Amino acid sequence: EGFQVYVGDIVVRGAEDTDPDLVRNRLTFERGDLFRPKAAIRSQERVLDLGVFASVNVAPADAELPERVKTIVVTVTERPGQYLESTLGFSTGEGLRGGFEYGFRNLFGEAIGLSLRVQLAYQFIFTDQQIANRFEALPDLQRLERNVTLGLAFPYVPYLPDTKLSVNGVLARDNERDFGIEKLGGTVSLAWQPLRRLTFTIAEDLERNTVDLFVSGNLEEYLQTNTDARLERLLRVPEGESVILATRASAAVDLRDSPFTPTSGAYFALNSEYARTLQTERDPDAPEPFFSNFIKVAFTASGYVPLGKAVFAAQFRVGRIFHVATGSKTYPNRAFFLGGVDTMRGYLQDALVPQDLADQLRTDPDLTVNDIVRGADAFALLRAELRFPILGDLYGGVFTDVGNSWSDPTKLLEGMRLRPTAGLGLRLATPVGPLAFDYGFILVRRKYLSERVGAFHFSIGLF
Repeated sequence: EGFQVYVGDIVVRGAEDTDPDLVRNRLTFERGDLFRPKAAIRSQERVLDLGVFASVNVAPADAELPERVKTIVVTVTERPGQYLESTLGFSTGEGLRGGFEYGFRNLFGEAIGLSLRVQLAYQFIFTDQQIANRFEALPDLQRLERNVTLGLAFPYVPYLPDTKLSVNGVLARDNERDFGIEKLGGTVSLAWQPLRRLTFTIAEDLERNTVDLFVSGNLEEYLQTNTDARLERLLRVPEGESVILATRASAAVDLRDSPFTPTSGAYFALNSEYARTLQTERDPDAPEPFFSNFIKVAFTASGYVPLGKAVFAAQFRVGRIFHVATGSKTYPNRAFFLGGVDTMRGYLQDALVPQDLADQLRTDPDLTVNDIVRGADAFALLRAELRFPILGDLYGGVFTDVGNSWSDPTKLLEGMRLRPTAGLGLRLATPVGPLAFDYGFILVRRKYLSERVGAFHFSIGLF
């Protein structure tokens, strides 16, 4: 049995702007405990998790001298108290993006973070003339998408170990294929990480949303001439101003070897949201005021298998909305959308028409694909990709995406009517993540929907 050493005094060095007691409270041992190397390593990780230190070392003073009781020295190197970071990016789905984040890391010496994040986006590349016309008709201020977030981050919560708290306020404008939304809201969230690879999150959102449907004019004309109540429930989408209270909960298990370019392991996530309307604007064309009262659930499972120098990646995703009150409708910003680089390559961003809406379009010549909102209350998606090296940092990829969505959630996977796509692309490894250039083909086109042969996609990052 080795020589046992007990903890004596605990000395913190290098904490010029940080309260030393904050560092001591993160340690997994205290005075009088048996000193163990594993406890020292875990303590270093917990102190680093505060986010204000560039390095942390926990070790006995004069380690070469044999003593029963040792002074333990915690040596830290502080990161700069303020920071300014900028970003610039581009994708075929969102256009040109840029922004900055300015923040304080260590308010009051308690590792409390304060940040202001501004993100802007401008879409100027269109391969669909109908979408181009919708965006070009918007006033300049509405066409400029933005997300301004002011947040406070608390790296620990008293009496709740391994828990972080964040409080955020947000002002945003987002333009999607069929609608635009302006949002003013706030969020309070708790994240509990009992294990490094396991995270639980719960959050409460209060939002005031204003939804503008780009298709509302044509859709109203159609509904005024059609008296089918089932069809109206299927096609009519909430718009206007509303106040929403949403409770979110999630759990994630991350077993990947890298979150950015995984080559082995797996990732699982379960997300849920309970959303209900507190106040809504009355639509004079609707028989009843729009409101939401539903539970939204989504599950993701990803796996990665190394095959020599190549990697096989697969992902399964499924989601459904359960309405818990008669007459509840899904606002489009909370619906599911498929199409684009992050769901089904081969389709333009959010362009896949839900299957039950597609069936209606096929049989009704008075209704066109540009009259509907393509959001869905249920979806299923399976993606598979083989990534292989070509030369240096250049990699190739061959992929297939199979999935579909449904406006009526009870139709989920009915008849297993899934839409297949496939394609190939290039991946370039860079310090900011892999750049992906893909072209996807729609293998079974629905010509009555004027579906394209395929689409080109560019993005930073892989699933």
